[in-house]
Amino acid sequence: MRRAVPFLLLMIGSAALLLGGLGRLPLLGRDESLYAEAAREMAATGDWITPRVNGGPFFEKPPLNYWLAAVCFRTFGVSTFAARLPAALAALLTVALTAALGARLWGRRAGLLAGIALLTSLQIAIIGRMGIMDVPLMCLTTLALLAYARWRTARGPSLILMPIAFGLSVGLAVLLKGLAGLLPVGIAGLHWLASCLPRRGVASATGSHTRSILRPFLAVLTVVLVCLAVAVPWFHAMANLHGNPFVSTLLGREHLARIAQPMQGHGGSVLYYLGVIAVSFFPWIIFLPPALLSRAGRADQAQALWHSLLVVWFAAVLIPFSLISTKLPGYVTPLFPAMALLVGAELDRRLDEPRRALWIAVIVGAVALAGLTSLLPSVGARLGDPIGAAHAASRLIPPAVVWIAGYGVIVLGAATALSRRAHAALALVVTGQMVAVGAVLIGILPVLSPYLEGGRESRLAELAQRELPQSQVVLYDTRPEAVAFVLGRPVRCYGRDEAEQALSLLKDGPTALIAPAKDEGLWEGLPVRRVWSVGDRVLLDIPRVTGNPQR
Repeated sequence: MRRAVPFLLLMIGSAALLLGGLGRLPLLGRDESLYAEAAREMAATGDWITPRVNGGPFFEKPPLNYWLAAVCFRTFGVSTFAARLPAALAALLTVALTAALGARLWGRRAGLLAGIALLTSLQIAIIGRMGIMDVPLMCLTTLALLAYARWRTARGPSLILMPIAFGLSVGLAVLLKGLAGLLPVGIAGLHWLASCLPRRGVASATGSHTRSILRPFLAVLTVVLVCLAVAVPWFHAMANLHGNPFVSTLLGREHLARIAQPMQGHGGSVLYYLGVIAVSFFPWIIFLPPALLSRAGRADQAQALWHSLLVVWFAAVLIPFSLISTKLPGYVTPLFPAMALLVGAELDRRLDEPRRALWIAVIVGAVALAGLTSLLPSVGARLGDPIGAAHAASRLIPPAVVWIAGYGVIVLGAATALSRRAHAALALVVTGQMVAVGAVLIGILPVLSPYLEGGRESRLAELAQRELPQSQVVLYDTRPEAVAFVLGRPVRCYGRDEAEQALSLLKDGPTALIAPAKDEGLWEGLPVRRVWSVGDRVLLDIPRVTGNPQR
């Protein structure tokens, strides 16, 4: 029982970090708002085939995430907590899988370190608490590759069961995120080719060569059939219901166009994700290069198989996503379990065989990141000025100080390692990273959230619901999903070329108008009673207008 205590504490800490205060912040960003509203409308309408946002069909993503969130809505009620619960549980499961696998391969300490490295990365701590699809994809990718590795060493019934598990995981991943769900297929295929091609021609003439070909052929056939059985029915139903608009949106715009050109301004250089990983996986990133290169001669067959798989996993995620045009930080989330497992094994080895250069690199990295963090309030003021949020930048100072203090504890831990007290050093490094993560979750995000797309609209919708309950809500040049989610119903939404139609609605009764703050000319001369402002959006309390309102 005592042997299980560290892992039990890891899971308790994981649950506290990933589930604690999960619904405290409003919806963050366009994607989280879209997915939450699609799930809410699915739960409300009972139509589990066609996702809808603000009453209209929504073809951008397959439905698995909406299904899971809709089930949570029907179980716990509609809330941001329920919208984020599937992703948080997927993150929790992935931490458990990572720790358990690391313990099985390299020992209990290595497994515990791998779980800690994954949990305390900023990437998982932040995205694991958001109702988007990157962490569930990470979880399904991990499950699929566990099945693949088990098949590679299987005997008996597992030779069939593991390809079924792999196909099921991949089929669910495709239902989650389209072609990106095929990521485990690419990783497993590349690994199999890399590990099997050097041995080509060594089979004997007794039939083992035939079996060596037949076994992977049957496994691939099983994977394909299971994957198709899981994923195809929904795509077939949607193609029959909606035809070309569905196919062109999902395949053309959401897949091919994202590869060819940056979508919605989300571009970057080929080095973009190296920067993302350097910050979001610090300090564990320092131990990744030697872990990638390490091939200990004492490694057994299972360790060698997994080491090579983890290296391929890392490369097969990082390289393709670095080359495509559209870039978002969450896209590389599926490679974090691979990095955590590699780092867990490397840290376990370095506790007994410390290398000064690695700990010096931790000190340098922590000092550099602390310097960047100190710029956060001034950068926040500069970036916030165009959207009317410069006044909130001063609220970033206390959490930034705490964040810097966390890096200070990491520096202290690395300095302790230089004096050959590796275990005490590791405890300090973990503590410092938890302080940094806590500063971001408890201090930074609450300040930023009202000014992010989704957060500002949610705040204004809550104000309209509380202060203007009898008024019709109308949006002008404002995305509707976050407002519709808060109000629990579709809302009228007008673009810049529909200003006259928006103004004509003012004759129907009192109106709560949400619009860009810079468009004062839209309501100039109207009898506006009250104005609320959040970032670059305003909520206007306009009584019923008689006559013909003009711009």
